[in-house]
Formats: sequence, structure tokens, C-alpha cells
Amino acid sequence: MACSALGTVLAVPFLRHHVSDTTIAIVGLVSKAAGTLWIGVIQSEAVLYFSILLLAFQLLPFPMMRAIVSRGIHPTDQGSLFALMHCGESLIHFLAPLIFTVIYASTLRFYTGFIFIVAAIMLLIPAGFTLGIKFLDAKINVDYQAMEDRGTELATSPSVASSINFDDIASIASSQNNAPISTISVS
Repeated sequence: MACSALGTVLAVPFLRHHVSDTTIAIVGLVSKAAGTLWIGVIQSEAVLYFSILLLAFQLLPFPMMRAIVSRGIHPTDQGSLFALMHCGESLIHFLAPLIFTVIYASTLRFYTGFIFIVAAIMLLIPAGFTLGIKFLDAKINVDYQAMEDRGTELATSPSVASSINFDDIASIASSQNNAPISTISVS
């Protein structure tokens, strides 16, 4: 655990300058999955200690996921979001020992490391959520960028600004609202 804490403290500031938070979370999930699979498949105790290096970034995903999700939420709603996330984590920490004990007891006869393989496979769930957020965020940013570019072109183009007839706009607006427009201020 000390190696994981050290890896987290040293890696996050360095990685944030070079890759996105989503990539850091994926690196952490891959680290956790690789270390867990390593523990599940090795047969020698001497080789088991190599898993400490594989698990060095296992603590990265969850703070990074909180950072990713908090960017998409209004600051006044972040407390509710974090409370919901921590309730989910508490529920998982309560149910996981019960579920994993049952799985371990039922698979102990045919393969003792099977529980670690199940745990590594279960890491696909947060990886899927993280990648889903990344692709949704990328799609939203592309849509907003296109809108900003069009608005900038209109605002900076003198030919467009000089060709706008404000009387036509006022007549269209009043015909749609069925009410006369008294004044239009143009700045």
C-alpha cells in the first residue's frame, strides 16, 4: 500500500502535465487489473512481490474520476454529487466482502486464484464508465467548438455586420409574437 501511495503522490502531478485525467484514471485501472491478475495466476511466492510494482498506480482512478465528474457539474451541485459517489463507495465496501467470500469459497476447490480474475474482470465496469465519459465529453466539446467558431466569424466580419437590416428583424419578431416591438437598441 505504501508503494501505491507513493506512486499516486509522485505520478499525478507529473502525468497531469502530459495526459488528461481520463487517461490517468485508465492507467490506474490497468495497473489494478494487471496486479490483480498477476496475483491470481502466479504460482510462486517469490514472484508474488512483483505485483507490488504492478499495483503502484491502483489508487489513481477514483480521485481522477471524481475530478472528471466534478468538471461537468455546477459547483453548487458538487456536494450532492460527491455524497452520492461516497454512498456508492460505502455500499460497495459493505457488499464486496460478502460477495467475494461466497465466490472464493465456491471456487476454492478448482482454482484458488479465480477470485482475483473475477476482481480484474469487474474492473471493466469503471473502465467502461470512464471511457464513456471521455467520449461524451469529447463529443460535447466538439459541438461547442463548432458553435464558437461560427459566432466568432460573424462577430468579426464587417461585411456581415453592415448587411444586417434591423427593421427586417423587428418585423419578423413582431409577426411571430403578435405584438409590436417598440424599441430595439443596438450596441
